[in-house]
Amino acid sequence: MMYLIRNETDRLLYWSNADGWGSLRTATAFTREYADRVNLPIEGEWVEWDKSGLKSVDCTHDWYDHPKQEGLYLCAHCGGTQS
Repeated sequence: MMYLIRNETDRLLYWSNADGWGSLRTATAFTREYADRVNLPIEGEWVEWDKSGLKSVDCTHDWYDHPKQEGLYLCAHCGGTQS
């Protein structure tokens, strides 16, 4: 299992070591061992992340039409798909 840092105030923001707070798509994933050794950024909380489907366990999903495949939808936050 991998872990992400989610913003406690705005639950659609996730931590990126490169960019700071941003979308789930740019979030940095951490191992449990790494998470146990580091301090969280202000307003950060650890959340489990199911990387197998590129979907956050807690993502609320904001679906929009896939630009290249009719009948398929993408989540603006986690990149997950559904038909």
